[in-house]
Amino acid sequence: MTLRQDIDLLQRPPVSLADQLLRAEFCLGLFVITAVLTVLISSYLYYQQQHVLHQITVLHTLEMSDTQTLTQWQERLDPEKFLREREEQVTATQQQLQVLSHMDRYRLGFSTRMQALAQLSQSSLWLMDIRLDNSAHRAVHLQGLCLDTRALPAYIARLRSNHELPAQQVYHLQVKRTPEGNPSFALDSAGGT
Repeated sequence: MTLRQDIDLLQRPPVSLADQLLRAEFCLGLFVITAVLTVLISSYLYYQQQHVLHQITVLHTLEMSDTQTLTQWQERLDPEKFLREREEQVTATQQQLQVLSHMDRYRLGFSTRMQALAQLSQSSLWLMDIRLDNSAHRAVHLQGLCLDTRALPAYIARLRSNHELPAQQVYHLQVKRTPEGNPSFALDSAGGT
């Protein structure tokens, strides 16, 4: 059996109960201060995180609105769509012009053509029946009497050269004598385009 003995060379004074409580209060205070600082720092970091998340949300919303705006501008500036719209406008305008040109022709009616026929009058030629076609062909159908059939070629030549009454081609010319013995004629022509 061995005996053993410990010798304390530094003699510490015995710790009183007050000293032990003081140390416990100090540790407790230190713990409380650490806890409060931890809560404060956590709160600050949470606030900063929320602020950053809010900024990210705002930036994301702005980015989406900018993307929508960009998409809208791209749709507006789409060259194919732009050309299609312009072609549709040109087609619509051409159709309106065509309708207006037809309306102008009907608005003028036959007055200019009748005036042109009146200016072509000859003393040896009388018109008995006049039929004017107001279609695109602007056909002219004339029937009349003449003293001499030799006046007909000159009348037809004047008819062809008149700008208000463009009878470019004579399709049918019929000359015959009436029962009284006077020469009569029937002339059908169509205007040039």
